[in-house]
Amino acid sequence: MTTQTITQQQQERKRRGVALVAADAANVAQVSHTMYLVRGSESADYKVVLTDTASCECKDFQHHGATLGTCKHIEGVRVFNRIYDLIGEYGDDLLTLRAITRTGLVWQAVLSVLRQRAGIRTPAAVLPFPTVARVAVKAVA
Repeated sequence: MTTQTITQQQQERKRRGVALVAADAANVAQVSHTMYLVRGSESADYKVVLTDTASCECKDFQHHGATLGTCKHIEGVRVFNRIYDLIGEYGDDLLTLRAITRTGLVWQAVLSVLRQRAGIRTPAAVLPFPTVARVAVKAVA
């Protein structure tokens, strides 16, 4: 078993949190201003509270929370909120959102949130969102 640094463990939880939202934005449900219910990979729901400090009911956070300060459920809520902030700022401008997100998994999370907002409940694997390509525009002299 390899030993990871605290930073590596935190990064892994961030990656898994993004994957949670990318799989289905409905995995995150806001209950109140600071409380969320997050569906985990084993179909269990965990309560996440985001205030000055974050907390989660999952075993990972109960065991490693004091050291790492996070888990994939907390990171899923954080990315979910960041995506909603981006959509609030840029609307449904897919080209700008794609340019901002850069990585494939974060882009999938953005598309998952957009699907949820549009009321599309079909998982991304079954109903892929159209790929948006940049179009080069020739300047007219």
